Amino acid sequence: MKSKEIEFPLYKITLMDENIPAFCSAGAEFFTENIEGFEQEWMPHIDDDKKERYCRSKAGEQITDTYGSDAEDVIFQKDENAKLQRKVIYTESDCHYKLVNAYGWPSDIYADRSRIEVASVKFQGSYYLIGKYRLEGVCQEYRFAGDAISEKYEQIMLWGNPIFRTELYSREDICETNLPRNIRFPRSEFARDVVETYCWICLDRAERPFLKKDMRLTRKFVARLMRDIPGEAG
Repeated sequence: MKSKEIEFPLYKITLMDENIPAFCSAGAEFFTENIEGFEQEWMPHIDDDKKERYCRSKAGEQITDTYGSDAEDVIFQKDENAKLQRKVIYTESDCHYKLVNAYGWPSDIYADRSRIEVASVKFQGSYYLIGKYRLEGVCQEYRFAGDAISEKYEQIMLWGNPIFRTELYSREDICETNLPRNIRFPRSEFARDVVETYCWICLDRAERPFLKKDMRLTRKFVARLMRDIPGEAG
């Protein structure tokens, strides 16, 4: 039997993508059910010019943050009758993720626990595959330590679009010490560190609902979902 669609208000925010090299330009789309919460998290990280364009768009102006001029490029969009076709939640422990930046340089990310949500939604007549995640006990492998060091982790660094809520206790406990910079730590030192997205990330767009097979957590899928961790050059 076909599952019943859930109807709810949904907002789409289209911004210049910060995950690509400076000589390129493209938009990145984010979704949220709670626009006030999105603004509270996002606005402290943007400049006055972007904030002004966002507010003008929210007030009804057809204004973009990218070089595009189509209606779908407008910064602020809302669908009072968006529809959720399906949602899948994945929880894992002892997680190892290999991510790459815009130039193909790898980053190895570790998390004690992760929660990843993937959804297929209908927004203004088009179907979108969207996702968000929470990583607990998160850190990254120190890439320059060499094979002789078995425990070589450091605090995670976030280089992409500012879509994260963080609790990085290791900044106080570890990173502000007077230890030499070439000293790195076991993963257990980062057990309290948390990184999570405060909005949905757009992964794909289609003219049909996404199927459950489109929502499987392959390595390629996870790298696309978490691309804001390495960003352009992290």
